[in-house]
Amino acid sequence: LSRGLASEYPNIVILSVKPAYVITGMTSFRQPDTGAITPEELVEASLNSLGRTTHTYGHWKHRVRGWIILGMPQWLRNIYIKTILMTQITSPTKAPSS
Repeated sequence: LSRGLASEYPNIVILSVKPAYVITGMTSFRQPDTGAITPEELVEASLNSLGRTTHTYGHWKHRVRGWIILGMPQWLRNIYIKTILMTQITSPTKAPSS
């Protein structure tokens, strides 16, 4: 979709952002860690990519995770997504630390 928009509107900078885990009220992640980032970190990293590339993972942590997942054989990627990611998505919401 973003490539089509970019070719249709060459005078507008289009950036496709593919983030991983972002800490929001809708996620179970409450503290930044090796994989989850704050919305502010995502916005800052994404804006730094604007005009330099047409797509980004949004943050270096997400880029590394994307490279690792894409480097896996498809059968291993399927297992990873099914077990690890689905466990993280369905885990109960963690209480914020004070």
